[in-house]
Amino acid sequence: DADIGETNILVDAMDDTTGWAGSTDATVATSTTAFHEGVGSLSLAKTGTTVTACSMQKTIDALDADNKIMYLWVYIADATTLTSIDVSAAANNHVKLGTSGVTNYNQYNMGTGLAVGWNLIRMDVATPDTTGGSGADETLIDTVAVVFKSDASGDSWAANKLLIDHLRIFTPRSPSSMKMGSFNG
Repeated sequence: DADIGETNILVDAMDDTTGWAGSTDATVATSTTAFHEGVGSLSLAKTGTTVTACSMQKTIDALDADNKIMYLWVYIADATTLTSIDVSAAANNHVKLGTSGVTNYNQYNMGTGLAVGWNLIRMDVATPDTTGGSGADETLIDTVAVVFKSDASGDSWAANKLLIDHLRIFTPRSPSSMKMGSFNG
């Protein structure tokens, strides 16, 4: 039998805060209010009014993400939270994959279509929207940052209003790896 699915690597279940750090004005906490997979998700709250950027970052075991697709679930609880998040430009909310931190990174923009409820963010690791420093070495990704921007520094959102869950990498199967005649019409 041919396996036509994709192989995958769980990068982080995001069921607990172990290793995750919030930026200025950000608080990262475990949430069981809503989650897409596993037993929980991570709440990213913007609790201060100093800056517009609100992010969380983690150092992970180095992995080879070259020519792979990465997925991340983002939950926005309600219209009030969505209004506080600046969705006017594609790059305002993004994921950074880095090598030795996020000085050298590839950035994958979430776009302007974020909506209330669950949003599946798809990143083709081979085609970042932009890079920083010398760009990430896609064969040695060891840092992940998830970044949201508020409309104004004074905007905030409470815990459990913006949830992040289940970071996973998929290796697409090529049609050449499938056996001919393995499908029944």
